[in-house]
Amino acid sequence: MGSTASTPLQQEEKRQRELMERIGVLIPPSFGVGTEGLPPSAIALKQPSPSLLYSLEQESTCYRLLNEHLTPGLWLSASTPSQASVLASFYIKNDSNQGMLSASQQFANNTGSASIRAYTSQEALIYGEYSPTLYMNLSGNVDATGKAWLGCNVSPTDWWRAHFTKPKTQQYYRNDPFANEENDSQSSSAVQNVQLGTFVKMQQASKSSKSPVQVDSVLGQASLQLADCTVAMETKVPLETLEPQVSYHISANLNGQGGPPLIVSMLKTPTRSSMNLSQVATFDRLVVNVLEVRCPKIRNSFGWAVQMEKQHDQEHAQFMAGLAWQMNRGIGIKVVAKNNGGVTAALLLKRWKQPRVLCSLLAGTSGPGKDMQLGISLELETGPSPLQDFYNDPEERRVDDEVPVTKATIPDNISGI
Repeated sequence: MGSTASTPLQQEEKRQRELMERIGVLIPPSFGVGTEGLPPSAIALKQPSPSLLYSLEQESTCYRLLNEHLTPGLWLSASTPSQASVLASFYIKNDSNQGMLSASQQFANNTGSASIRAYTSQEALIYGEYSPTLYMNLSGNVDATGKAWLGCNVSPTDWWRAHFTKPKTQQYYRNDPFANEENDSQSSSAVQNVQLGTFVKMQQASKSSKSPVQVDSVLGQASLQLADCTVAMETKVPLETLEPQVSYHISANLNGQGGPPLIVSMLKTPTRSSMNLSQVATFDRLVVNVLEVRCPKIRNSFGWAVQMEKQHDQEHAQFMAGLAWQMNRGIGIKVVAKNNGGVTAALLLKRWKQPRVLCSLLAGTSGPGKDMQLGISLELETGPSPLQDFYNDPEERRVDDEVPVTKATIPDNISGI
């Protein structure tokens, strides 16, 4: 008896398997290169501030490449089904001018502080021709010294898109290999996000004052994020002098829609100015794991960043450069160097199963001829933290507690073979 002929579907499945074994690529989840969600250490080190420019700087790819996972400490983050988050941390903060210092030096110089953060989000519907949704974030903070701020950010993004939408013409380059193309509504509009905000800063009043608190200054801010450019401006008005202090931030993708984003960013405040350039790209290398037989290659992520910063009260500018390389699903390398000769290197080890763990083994020196210092950073988390999305578009918020897998795929440019 002869064997039954295979169906067209079986023949196609066999063809796909052969292609996968011959030219397929493994795509691991991303970490350590500044394109994924903020880790617990970045959230803890990000000081409570109403400043939108501060938030844009802290969450930029350049800042994350040069600073993330390079601070010794222990970070614990736990999320609940209702998206509430608890974050506990104990860390040794690096000195920006000296590089990574020893634990004994840091313990001697550290001072503690406590803060209370309150976050809430409300939605309002504006009735009109388009009936768009208006997102409003209310926030406040009180620190241990009695200084506080209170205010809100409003995001009329839907209204803006309804009036200034352009038809989708080209697919944007993606750093995230798991992005859902079916839900890619952001790419169909030139406008990604619009934010307006106003905040009041307060402090404890003097003993002679009848009120327990007094208003120190008023802060107004606005930002417009397009597909390849972000512009933001802040104006701070101290009530004592009534002299406005203007700051602005501009960033742009020099590659446009054709290739890995090459981001240039400029920031100017009354106290400092900075300019940086960063890029995160991917490349495929041969698989060296003899136990992995699904595909012959694996996709790696590689990021680099350079930054020049000038404090207005200092004569010389500071220069930093950094490299990050995610080799596979669980191993990454990062190196950051400064113009004073300080160098810090990190070996990143990632566990994706719950509880997720990222261990960073650190080694660094504050300059030529100085002793090398060693350190370790350990981050444990049970899920994503909603606090990291406070200044982001609420439409992008999502909770994904599943363990991300390493996908096997066939490159698009040869999938039709």
